Amino acid sequence: MGEPIIKPQTVRAADVLVIGPTMMYVAAKAKGVSPLAKLLLFGFGVGTVLYNAHNYLEIEKAKDNG
Repeated sequence: MGEPIIKPQTVRAADVLVIGPTMMYVAAKAKGVSPLAKLLLFGFGVGTVLYNAHNYLEIEKAKDNG
């Protein structure tokens, strides 16, 4: 197999700072949407933030350790 595909850190930062929080905000403010859809959207937003923050920090730590 080849080298693993690594998402650029700027995309991860956008996921953590913009995309995930936007998903959570929309889920909280949405009207006329089923509670399940709101819960899923909010959960995916939280998951996006946590997953990408973790990976961002791991990559930065690996870069620092050379």
